Amino acid sequence: MKKILLVEDNKGITEGLCDIFTEPEYKLYTAKNIKEAGELLSQGSPGLVLLDVGLPDGDGFEFYKKHLAKHGLAVIFLTAKDEENDIVKGLELGAEDYITKPFFVMDLKARVNRVFMRQEGKNSVSVLKAKNINYDIEKKEVKKDGEAVSLSSLELRILDLLFCNHNKAVSRDAVIDCIWEATGNDVYDHTVTVYMKRIRQKIWDDEQAFATSTDYSKPKYYALVEFPYPSGQGLHVGHPRPYTAMDIVSRKRRMQGYNVLFPMGWDAFGLPTENYAIKNQIHPKIVTKNNVARFKNQLHSLGYSFDWNREINTTDPEYYKWTQWIFLKLFKEGLAYKAEMPINWCTSCKVGLANEEVVNGVCERCGSEVIRKVKSQWMLKITDYAEKLIEGLDHVDYVEKIAVSQKNWIGKSTGAEVDFSIKGKEDKLRIYTTRCDTLFGVTYMVVSPEHPILDKYKDEIKNWDEVVAYRAEAAKKSDFERAELAKDKTGVRLDGMTAINPVNDKEIPIFVSDYVLMSYGTGAIMAVPAHDERDWDFAKKFDLPIIEVVAGGRDVQAEVYTDVASGILVNSGFITGLSVPAAKARMIDYLEQKGIGQAKTNYKLRDWVFSRQRYWGEPIPIVKCDKCGYVAIPESELPLELPEVDSYMPTDTGESPLSLMTDWVNTTCPCCGGPAKRETDTMPQWAGSSWYFLRYTDPKNTEALASKEALDYWMPVDWYNGGMEHTTLHLLYSRFWHKFLYDQKVVPTPEPY
Repeated sequence: MKKILLVEDNKGITEGLCDIFTEPEYKLYTAKNIKEAGELLSQGSPGLVLLDVGLPDGDGFEFYKKHLAKHGLAVIFLTAKDEENDIVKGLELGAEDYITKPFFVMDLKARVNRVFMRQEGKNSVSVLKAKNINYDIEKKEVKKDGEAVSLSSLELRILDLLFCNHNKAVSRDAVIDCIWEATGNDVYDHTVTVYMKRIRQKIWDDEQAFATSTDYSKPKYYALVEFPYPSGQGLHVGHPRPYTAMDIVSRKRRMQGYNVLFPMGWDAFGLPTENYAIKNQIHPKIVTKNNVARFKNQLHSLGYSFDWNREINTTDPEYYKWTQWIFLKLFKEGLAYKAEMPINWCTSCKVGLANEEVVNGVCERCGSEVIRKVKSQWMLKITDYAEKLIEGLDHVDYVEKIAVSQKNWIGKSTGAEVDFSIKGKEDKLRIYTTRCDTLFGVTYMVVSPEHPILDKYKDEIKNWDEVVAYRAEAAKKSDFERAELAKDKTGVRLDGMTAINPVNDKEIPIFVSDYVLMSYGTGAIMAVPAHDERDWDFAKKFDLPIIEVVAGGRDVQAEVYTDVASGILVNSGFITGLSVPAAKARMIDYLEQKGIGQAKTNYKLRDWVFSRQRYWGEPIPIVKCDKCGYVAIPESELPLELPEVDSYMPTDTGESPLSLMTDWVNTTCPCCGGPAKRETDTMPQWAGSSWYFLRYTDPKNTEALASKEALDYWMPVDWYNGGMEHTTLHLLYSRFWHKFLYDQKVVPTPEPY
């Protein structure tokens, strides 16, 4: 009969363990406290005690020392902790085993049976000798099969414990298997396995096993994973999945003789941290520090071969100094500018969002409603690099679907710009179309609710009140919702304003509708309802003419005909009878000869909204002077650091909390010396991640974002592992910044990856 005493104050765990030892060969006694345990022991000694070391006031350890050790009873410690100090303490007390509660149910019975087997005479020394392992305690020498073996001091300490306590083996099998796992023995003790992993990781740290060499004569391999945003929740499965794959690649490359750069850092600015700080009244800096510590501890415990000497943090002033430096370069080249424009406005975060940060009409971060709001914003002219971003894809080794998604997001198209006159006015409505061959089929026009022509002629629009009400409703919708094909078509016909079709001089109505976006094209479109589904639906709803201009053999009054990539033009004046390609070319010639249009290449890509009305972000290093306008601060004043603020709450006006810091805001103009005000918007989270891969190459450099020698050696990245969700955000932005820095001769390669 195997008699076991369980001392455990948790009812659920006690019941669970009772269920494990139900066979007749076991006799399980249970005690929920030290007093009950003592009473049971007085009735006779069991062969084994399962002891909860977490009993009140440390009574578990005290009970063991006073009552169990003197009887020579075998003990397995049960604990909720997995701390190295507790493990060592348990080993020093001579416990048979030491196992944490989240794991012990899995194989406790096997552990218990091994203890009873050891009580039959199989102690640590006999097992060691059976493995042909000999240990000289005095000389601290270990031999296996007669040959000397080198062990770490911690490993020797465990062997000391084993031999000094050989009558009550200390996690004997598990410890030996961990030390000698190279011999093929199975490792079954989770706790000691974790302990041994920590020993090995400490050796890696002490010996700088994964430090990147500065020997630039060796072949290099730059393995990069997307650095994480350190949230309060810690790691999730999406983190170790790509990290593990890249860790395997990095270890293999080291074995092959490469100088491997496999770094890690923290993309730590952003709205989630600030929102948490506001809710809990904790400075974002403290929140970030705590979150980073948690993430780093978790990553370290997984044993990844990151070079922690190159750790970076986007919130470190010595890092964002160079983020600000890049912004100043963009500003001086005219690629950073301020503009009044309708933006996506999160009603909860009270901040402007890029189109990419609006998902299904709500804020990607908080899930709140996003509306349209006109605001003065810093913009980056990424559209100037649209062609380079497309062309560069021909020279990189990307997965095909990534290259396709980038091209689709940029959305290059070729067509023509055409001017439609407004009847009785000198102003014209300019539109962009890829199908100028269908101009004879235009029966109405549509302008965006934000189009400036509306306000200019509001006194002549007879139904202005109706237009105002419609604009207010449109402002509540995101670009995504407005452009959705399946939604109901809405709009208001402008009473008192019409346009003239430039190819047939016919007067056509003008509508305002939210499916036209001011941020794409010119904010006005021509409508050809016979050959566009959305235009056809709109025309049917408002009883507008539908004219077939590409022959299709069907009644366009009854259904739309959209198979018009090829075909023959009909009802189209001087281009009737021509094929679609020939008609396009002939029409562009006509428009240019008449001075009413021209060939045009267009991109769906919009300039990057680059400012946020929040605190926790990189300060924008610009001041506004009434005399000089927007002026860059001198590079010698970088980094421009965030000031301490009393409140991180967004203001009711939507301005940044920094706007209330008058001592920080009020400054002098670097040009004229007159009074000026600092920019109070901060950069978006995408800023720091748009160049971080460069900083890894030389993270301690104080004179440049990285040395020329380091950049020449390490760039481009050899393998970048990340999520598909970032192919139209981070990947596009970082390629833009890198191409700009290449043009500025800061980096040696036109592509970063």
